[in-house]
Amino acid sequence: VMILGGSRIAIQTAAILAKLGIDTKLIERDKEKCEKIAESLPRTLVINGDGTNIDLLKSEGIETTDGFVAVTGFDEDNLLVALLAKHLGTKKVIAKVDRVNYIPILKKIGVDAVVNPRMTTASAILRFIRRGKIISLTLLKEGEAEVIELIVSPHSKIINTPLKKANLPQDTIIGAIVRKDEVIIPHGNDVIQPKDRIIIFALSSDIKKIEKIFDGGEK
Repeated sequence: VMILGGSRIAIQTAAILAKLGIDTKLIERDKEKCEKIAESLPRTLVINGDGTNIDLLKSEGIETTDGFVAVTGFDEDNLLVALLAKHLGTKKVIAKVDRVNYIPILKKIGVDAVVNPRMTTASAILRFIRRGKIISLTLLKEGEAEVIELIVSPHSKIINTPLKKANLPQDTIIGAIVRKDEVIIPHGNDVIQPKDRIIIFALSSDIKKIEKIFDGGEK
């Protein structure tokens, strides 16, 4: 995964990916900032350079990278490089923009997900008003869809049930199961165990039902 920018969200993302054992590169144009980031992220390759330079991006392998995250402090840079990444064949592209009117543009050029500070604030609020053991939440598609991370309750009736029989809402996707130090990309026959951390992609309208399923409210 390649990350553009040395912002707080960039550093946090790189740290999480490193913990999951995913090879990550972070590009930042400020040399002094690069040195500090490199000290705090020993498992991440930190590159000092202009991330809007197509030659640099190519030399660092953007054409074959699985994911690209543009989270600089400049909307125009994020938009430009997200466009370049998609054009060069990056599989998944995520971009941060402050201006809401840029979101439709990013969608039209094929960006897979857009991060907006207003949505991030909304996510933080929702995290506190949600029931059960949801530990983080992010809004996608201007609030129509959500990514939630939760801890499975020992009382959940979904435990030991194959995912293909879990009766989850139709458009719900279990993206990953984190079990102790293991990250599992689940298939239909995989089962969930108590205290698993689950990454779920779902429509906002389905979140309450999903909470009940994982918190023991229904099966």
